[in-house]
Amino acid sequence: MEQAFGHLAALGHERIGLILGPADHMPSRRKRAAFEAAAAAGGLGFEPEWVERAMFSLEGGQAAAARLIGRGSPGSCAAAT
Repeated sequence: MEQAFGHLAALGHERIGLILGPADHMPSRRKRAAFEAAAAAGGLGFEPEWVERAMFSLEGGQAAAARLIGRGSPGSCAAAT
């Protein structure tokens, strides 16, 4: 997560979205924590509205990405958990 976030931040992106699995899924929890830490380290802060949850399917990921894009995140840092 740190490497992916750092790469996007280095490209100048300031609004980086994250797509995770269900809230009770431990790998998704770890990825969110790593995302928050990377955002803090990059000086961008953490914005909960840039995090979406989805079921583990292509359709779920597409719907979550569409919600992020609808909020103004031109792309998303997808964590396929």
